[in-house]
Amino acid sequence: MTVAGLALLASVTLQSVQVSGSAALLGGTVRDAADGRPLGGAVVTLVGTSHSTTTDSTGRYRFRDVPPGVRRLRALRIDYRPLEIRLDVPDGGVIEVDFRLSVRPVSLPAVEARAAPDVEVDSLAQAPETAPIGTTVVRVLDAGPGVADGGIASAARYFLGPDPPTPDNVLFVRGAGATLDYVLLDGAPVQTPFHLGGLMQPSLPPPVQSARRMQGGASARWDGGLSDILLLESRAGRGHGGPRGMVFADLLSAGGLAEGGRPGGTSWLVSLRGLHGAASDPFLEQPFPQEYSDALGRLDIPAGGGDSVLVTAFWNEEEVFLDPADPEPDAPQWSNLAASLRFRGDLAIGRAELGAAHGRFRTRLPIGRETPLTADGQTSRTRLTADLQADWGRVRLLYGAQAEQLEVRTRFRSPAADSGGHVFEARQGTRATTLSSYAEARWPAGRSVHLSLGLRGSSFSGLGTGLSPRGQVDLFLGDEFLLGLSFGRYQQLVVTADPETAPVASIPTVEPTDPIEVAFSEIVRGTADQVVLSFARTGASGAEFRVDGYWKGIDGLPDFGGRRLHNAGADIWLRQAFGAFRVWGTWTLAWGWAAGPTGPAVELFSARHFLRGGVTKDFREDLRIDAELSFGDGLEFGSIPRVDRPADGPGPAAAGAPAARLASMVPGRGGVPGITDDPDGSYLRLNLQATGRVRVRLLGRRHVLFPYFRVVNALDRQDALFFRIDDPDDPTPRAVGAVPVLPVLGVEWHF
Repeated sequence: MTVAGLALLASVTLQSVQVSGSAALLGGTVRDAADGRPLGGAVVTLVGTSHSTTTDSTGRYRFRDVPPGVRRLRALRIDYRPLEIRLDVPDGGVIEVDFRLSVRPVSLPAVEARAAPDVEVDSLAQAPETAPIGTTVVRVLDAGPGVADGGIASAARYFLGPDPPTPDNVLFVRGAGATLDYVLLDGAPVQTPFHLGGLMQPSLPPPVQSARRMQGGASARWDGGLSDILLLESRAGRGHGGPRGMVFADLLSAGGLAEGGRPGGTSWLVSLRGLHGAASDPFLEQPFPQEYSDALGRLDIPAGGGDSVLVTAFWNEEEVFLDPADPEPDAPQWSNLAASLRFRGDLAIGRAELGAAHGRFRTRLPIGRETPLTADGQTSRTRLTADLQADWGRVRLLYGAQAEQLEVRTRFRSPAADSGGHVFEARQGTRATTLSSYAEARWPAGRSVHLSLGLRGSSFSGLGTGLSPRGQVDLFLGDEFLLGLSFGRYQQLVVTADPETAPVASIPTVEPTDPIEVAFSEIVRGTADQVVLSFARTGASGAEFRVDGYWKGIDGLPDFGGRRLHNAGADIWLRQAFGAFRVWGTWTLAWGWAAGPTGPAVELFSARHFLRGGVTKDFREDLRIDAELSFGDGLEFGSIPRVDRPADGPGPAAAGAPAARLASMVPGRGGVPGITDDPDGSYLRLNLQATGRVRVRLLGRRHVLFPYFRVVNALDRQDALFFRIDDPDDPTPRAVGAVPVLPVLGVEWHF
């Protein structure tokens, strides 16, 4: 739902201490006015001088050798109101200026529209989360969830042989190919940490308060983003005056959040959500086909002197029944289990963040229908990190070292044997390790120019070494315009099929045997070169406009026969207030092309675009209407076939498989050669929501109720992840496990 509080007034705290000398030292912290959390990435400028810097992850900034006199100091961060003050810099001194910036009360996409549970609302406005969360989730969901990652899809195509199956024995999966996104939640690697069907709002768990998507221009601290790097951060628990929380329930879902803590002490936060569909029977002709649940917990422990220890744990699981009338025991399912332990504090060598994290992503997919086979995949990543930063004059130096291990396991199995049937099981496993170190320097080269240069060196176990240079130039054109150019090389481990290894397996005719270890997947190193050009405008009235154009070239993916895969596109984002109406819009365009594995005469090209927009209108103080319209075209699909095997042995893994695998990755070319085209990768969707507010007082405490009514999938389905051809005479794939238009009535209670 979409509710929030009024933006708080920005405030500034100044402290001045006289010391000897002619120049002053100026520093401080930039924080969120609502909850006091530090704001990294805020631009602090001493207007009229060359002093300009960006706050670190703790919100700190510092200027040396500030000339005395009356100066103007400005703090600016996207999605916050800029704040500028006048101060009299003494002749030699140390000045602390702390900014508290308020969130602009403007509309965000409805995909991220739930208020923080401790906001005191005096009018219906937007949640105090930043706009990139909404647009980030939109892009992840539209581009493809990657539920068949972990080597299942590529291994299945080699394992099952080159012969095309019948059309009714293929399962089409939206976004089945590896998305190559690198996602970290509080430093822990995860995949698809969202509810993919879009039936429960918000898409991210409520404690996730920021999302940063980097498509080029990423710091040398981050690698592994052949597509994009997505950093998700949860917030600390808040409980001044005692524990507090929120619960919600509607016809499809339910959940809640509880948190507590004391100023300067330990804080905690726990969030639980689930999709039940218990009240959907009057609207569906079949049982509810989806299940989803997630849990997120965070513990912040002070370690003295401003240092802290942060512990985060996350779990989610989603399941879709392809035939809800007769739920199969091996229905498609995917889940995450991740945890991280981080230390943030000041060491003798600089400000440090030390971390250890582990993430495990599991997927289960049925392969075919006539002769069912189930594929189980597990991708595990373990990360150890040491990241530091220090100021050297006007230059900020970031450096550190990281280690990561990737392990992939896949299992194919048939149903249990009966008196006259067969049983089949095959397993595979592989792992690889990456050791990296990096250094990066950032400095203001002039009054309106910021530069950043970095270098990352990595050693991949058994796959050689590599250097990844990075660079970025930001040009500030006045107070409202920003022009940026970034470039860099990115490297990551990619799971793919091994074209040199034919699978070995056993198909006993009477009794099951012990599974035979096989290796038909491998881990390779992929490399991407990327250039991004950005333009942004932030107006004083809250209007924002941003355009990012990018190009990238990816090497090292065996699926493309050693040829380079090219990708280019543009992202456009804007929002504007027109009186009582607040409007936002985002448009993403992407193209991909490569030469086919059979030679330069085979050119493969695909394109997709997503267009979303919305409008919000407040009626008086206690009613708000949100409308969101979205259109997408060119969604990517993969296909996982199942061929019937002869009783006397496994099928071949002949050389024809690479072309089949490549064709399945390109929309419009057919999931498997010779049978059919992929499903229509387009949709048109309208979401409507009305939110009210009721204040009540119970047992001496103030409570706020937010009743809401919304309609999801009002024009067409977007929640369909799987498609299947039920009629061999009709080549049109049919969406399965999807939910039609549904009205949703619910209430959220803050206490």
